[in-house]
Amino acid sequence: MSDSINMMKCIYELFSQGSITVPIGIILLAVLALFSHNVLIKKYIVFPSIIILIFINNPLSMKWIVESGIMVPERFVRVYWLIPFAFIFAYVFLMITTWKENQALKMVTAIVLVVFIVFIGNYMFTEDVFTSVVNPYKIPQEAIEVSDIIEKDVSKRENDISQIRTVVPSSLASYIRQYDANIILLYGRQEGADVAYIKELIEETELRVDELTKGCLELRCVYIVVDKTKPKVGDFESGGYRILEETDNYSIYKAIKAFN
Repeated sequence: MSDSINMMKCIYELFSQGSITVPIGIILLAVLALFSHNVLIKKYIVFPSIIILIFINNPLSMKWIVESGIMVPERFVRVYWLIPFAFIFAYVFLMITTWKENQALKMVTAIVLVVFIVFIGNYMFTEDVFTSVVNPYKIPQEAIEVSDIIEKDVSKRENDISQIRTVVPSSLASYIRQYDANIILLYGRQEGADVAYIKELIEETELRVDELTKGCLELRCVYIVVDKTKPKVGDFESGGYRILEETDNYSIYKAIKAFN
């Protein structure tokens, strides 16, 4: 049971990130459940959200998850995403501001709520998690550039791109998956020890090129993309890869000999 409770705590901490917004949102959900007379709100927002909270904060359901062996909090934290906290905040605040007929009281309440939102929210232009949109795909431009370089090179070969395996750092992996599903990345949820080792090598602060290239050749990876600002120990060319092209922050290497 202790594993179940630890799992619950870990999932909650991953979602809340230490913010008071989540407990306040749960309190406001209770306010909706007790005081809202809107049947649709209760049917589609309140009751489903309560069921989700009971599931994700229930030692019995967590016990089943732990015993199933799927102890990956990063996956189960997504269950919290199903609760529309933003809508709950907005709707409860609307209820409060329209509760009294006194206009002055409504105005004061609205000002207090706006100040409250300002202090508990994140300012999108200063938070690190927010970046300016630079392309229609809303992903880093270099992810597009790297993908296009690989696609362009593959188009010169007889190989179908679906057969081309590519190793990229985690800073690009999820974005390339969004932009170009044709590029087969080395990583996956069912990765073996050899794949996990390559993933570990490419994320190191100092690249051990000889080991990286050896592992990539064994796994038949045609392209390797690395952060070019990282110091390197070893040589890509002697390891069987040559430089194909570079972007501002990444170098793309290609296997010298084609795989059969």
